[in-house]
Amino acid sequence: MSEIYDDVYLCNKYCKTDCAIGHRFKAIAINQSVTKTAVEIFSSLNKLENEKDRLIEIFADEKISTDETSDMEKIEAELKKLDSAIESLKMWFASTKSSCFDKKGE
Repeated sequence: MSEIYDDVYLCNKYCKTDCAIGHRFKAIAINQSVTKTAVEIFSSLNKLENEKDRLIEIFADEKISTDETSDMEKIEAELKKLDSAIESLKMWFASTKSSCFDKKGE
């Protein structure tokens, strides 16, 4: 269907909203400018770089104590943002390739 409508985001949306496995694990790709997506990726990477030491402390004993839960949730939320931004960038690449291939025959 995504080929018929020439919309690479349809597969991602279907997996995220209609497929039970995708609903649980797949990041949603957002159709936005590649510049905004790149800024979101680098912003998340910077935040995660700042949290790296805390993550090492949390994982050192292979247990998440109650006082570490809040920090873990923040880190997890940032990882989800990063995952979504990466999916968006992958969709942008796919749509760019698709439109490039379509225009070769013109």
